[in-house]
Amino acid sequence: KVKVSEEEISLYYNKNRKNFLLPPKSQILQIKIRVDANNPKSTEAQAAEAYKSLVLGPFRKAVDFKSVATKFDSAAVEKGVWDDKPKWVGEEQYIFAELGWHEYHENVLAIKPGAIGKPFQFGDSFYIIKVLDRNKAKQLSLEEVKEYINEQLSAKKHDELAANLSKRLFREYNVQIFNSSIQSMATKMANDKTPKVGQ
Repeated sequence: KVKVSEEEISLYYNKNRKNFLLPPKSQILQIKIRVDANNPKSTEAQAAEAYKSLVLGPFRKAVDFKSVATKFDSAAVEKGVWDDKPKWVGEEQYIFAELGWHEYHENVLAIKPGAIGKPFQFGDSFYIIKVLDRNKAKQLSLEEVKEYINEQLSAKKHDELAANLSKRLFREYNVQIFNSSIQSMATKMANDKTPKVGQ
């Protein structure tokens, strides 16, 4: 059984601290418009219209976020009420749980605090995000990532042991592979299966 020592885990953590940073979380308001499967272009047009209402333009005042959300957000249209409570969103430390939402969080992080981002599609919906606030990246502690590091080092050791065992067996039993011999055998087998003229 492969074993990883506490010292190995600690050494790996200290050498790779920058890889154990949890990206900042953002406090947001959002408008979510579900894509019409029968007419996705119309949904994209709705999202563009909603965004246009939110930003200043020549001879045009920006409409407040809540008013636009109440009109365009799918849940608000269905229920008649938009959830105006800000929420914090961001990457989680559990990598596999995060994979599905990574693209969404990348889009949110691209929006500066105080700004409203252009509509983007994620999954079956278009999102318009207003970032209210953002905290700083968090350095994960050794205890928080110890299990993950142990799994990574165990897998690496297992692969190394398998590779070394394979090399030792080849060396001890003097296993040799002759490509020319294999090719000759393959050619002979193919010829043996080829019907002869007159058969």
